[in-house]
Amino acid sequence: MDTIELRSRLAAILDDEEDASVNWIDIERRCLELAEEIRGREEDCPEIVLHYLCDSDIRGRDVAYADHQRDAVRRYVLTGEYDDSVAVPWWGCWGFLVLVGAGLAWLLLKV
Repeated sequence: MDTIELRSRLAAILDDEEDASVNWIDIERRCLELAEEIRGREEDCPEIVLHYLCDSDIRGRDVAYADHQRDAVRRYVLTGEYDDSVAVPWWGCWGFLVLVGAGLAWLLLKV
């Protein structure tokens, strides 16, 4: 399956999922079928898409989670762009540098 077909099938699922009379059983079946077709070639598929295909049951229960996933997948469908990384806050980087610095200082003082 090429990227264009993947994006097209995802768009159809997204459209049906955002319908007021969504059939979650049908959505789950279609997501699992698409996931099965991708199996073995996951490296060619964005991680957000893999999560989306496996999480239809969660999206059916959690609106905020569903909105977040649909926004990310919709971006991929419309533009082909995606961001599978997790942003690290500035204080996380600062904390890491402090720990590394403290570890180096401790090592130098032991010598």
